[in-house]
Amino acid sequence: DGSVELPVRDDVRSLVALREGAEMVVAVARSAAAWQDFWYAHVVKDVVLLEQVSSDGLHRFALLEAEELARAVLGATVRPDAGAAPTGAPVPVPAPTEDPTPPDEVLERLGAAFLRTDVVVRRVGDTDPPALTIFSGPGGCWLVEAAVAPRLAEPLDVETARARLSETLAGVRAELEVLRG
Repeated sequence: DGSVELPVRDDVRSLVALREGAEMVVAVARSAAAWQDFWYAHVVKDVVLLEQVSSDGLHRFALLEAEELARAVLGATVRPDAGAAPTGAPVPVPAPTEDPTPPDEVLERLGAAFLRTDVVVRRVGDTDPPALTIFSGPGGCWLVEAAVAPRLAEPLDVETARARLSETLAGVRAELEVLRG
């Protein structure tokens, strides 16, 4: 029948089982001027399997308790040295493209030292998951919500950007609790 049986180590089998059993996944694509990686948090009840995939395809794993999820996601999505809130009105963002570069006005304020994080929070059975883009750097933070039209990069202080992301995570976790009923 063309099938091949391979022995799989128990530690690898455990990682695969946790990934397959995830009730919620937080997917983060991180892009900076010189690098890009992908970061996933697979939530299984009270355990989180963190998976980071480097640009060269290397996978790194860690385990956390579910209470640590928000702290880990916030640490992965907003630059620790993000500056004070930028002033001014929200900046229009063109339709999504493969180009991770922020709008020109945002780029002028952030300079080359910016981090773009595209965050999608999925739960089992979700058909319209929350999706956010956060641009952060020494020049401030901007948040773009994919479901809001017109798409705008909203200037925010670091704590407000983190709070909005935390609210998104809490909302999906609350939905899970209701569904578990």
